[in-house]
Formats: sequence, C-alpha cells, structure tokens
Amino acid sequence: AAQIGAIVPADRLSLAIRGENGSRFEILALDKESGAARIGYLDSVDGTVVGVAYNENRVVNVSKTQYERVPGIESFMVAPLAAGGQTFGTLNAGSNKRRAFAVRDERLLLQAASLIAATLESRRLFAETQQRAEELAVISRMAQLRADELAVLNEMGQALTSLSDAGTVINIVYEHASQLMSTEGFYAALHNEEANSVSIHIVGEGEEIGEDSL
Repeated sequence: AAQIGAIVPADRLSLAIRGENGSRFEILALDKESGAARIGYLDSVDGTVVGVAYNENRVVNVSKTQYERVPGIESFMVAPLAAGGQTFGTLNAGSNKRRAFAVRDERLLLQAASLIAATLESRRLFAETQQRAEELAVISRMAQLRADELAVLNEMGQALTSLSDAGTVINIVYEHASQLMSTEGFYAALHNEEANSVSIHIVGEGEEIGEDSL
C-alpha cells in the first residue's frame, strides 16, 4: 500500500478477493500504516467496475460520470489480480479528483497487481502444501497404528494356536487385548453346550481373578 500510494495518485486503495464459492468478494482496505483491513463484502461484482476488470481481465479506468457507486470518489481505476492463468480478485485505486489517472498509472497499477497476485498465489500454494503434508502425516500415523494393531492380533493368534487350556487362552487374549484397548473390566463368558451353562471368567492384572457360573 505504501509503495503503490507513492507511484499512483490514489486517495484510496483496496483489494477485492474472490471467495472460495466463486461469487462473494472480500473487500480489504489498504493503508500504509495498518496494512490490509476487511471493510466488507460484495455478494456480486456484476455491473460494477470491479466486475469488468475481473471478468475481462484488464485494467479499467473510469470517472464518476461513468461509475457513481463509491461516495466521494471521482475517479476509479481497477487492475485484475491474476496468477496461474486464473483471475481471483482486483487491486482498486480511487481518487477524489476527476480523471485523475493516466495511461501511465494504469500500467503501474497493473504491474503492482501482478506482483501482489504472484505473492498471494505463492502463499496459497505454500499453505495448501503444508495442509497436504499434515493430512499425509495423519494418514501415515493411522496406517502405522493399524499395522501395530494387526501385529498384536497376529502375535495373539500365533500364541493361541498351541494352547488348549481355557484359562490360559483367556489370559493370553486379555494380555494382547490390553495392548489395543482399555481392559479394566475384562471378562470372558464360556458356554457349555452339554450342561447348558455359562461360566464367567473375570481377568485382571494378567491373570484370572474370579469365576462364576450361570
């Protein structure tokens, strides 16, 4: 803002940045002291000088007789913000004087808009890269967790293949289940088909600590 104000005779400077939905534009006032500050939104730029510059991807230089929607502004100049083959906003300069902007000012504003657009696009790409890296890290952690869980289950399966005693089997299951989840209230219910009964084996601290029958 400080540099543009030094080379272009503007009393007001602002940015119009297209939102993700492609229609609503965020309006940011530019001040050499405080930087960019949000001052509002445009739900649509159709029929505005911003819309002309944005849709036609060119600098637009108008006077108040052509454009009267900005109070106190006699001249208005808008340059598109474009990068990567796409236009995503505009750089806007306003003056309280009629016909304040010459062809030279149009070229300077367009150059400034190109620099701003390249910088904003670089920051956007960097943010997307960071977000993607964080997403991949989460996926990697989830995959590692799943691999660890499968390793525990595989180890448990191997340990159980050579066992026939029910108590030992239950203790082995308890030991491995404790690596995968909370087992503060762990028990096994075994159904005896011949006796039509159920025996409850309560396990804690790695060994059976109680048994009941139903």
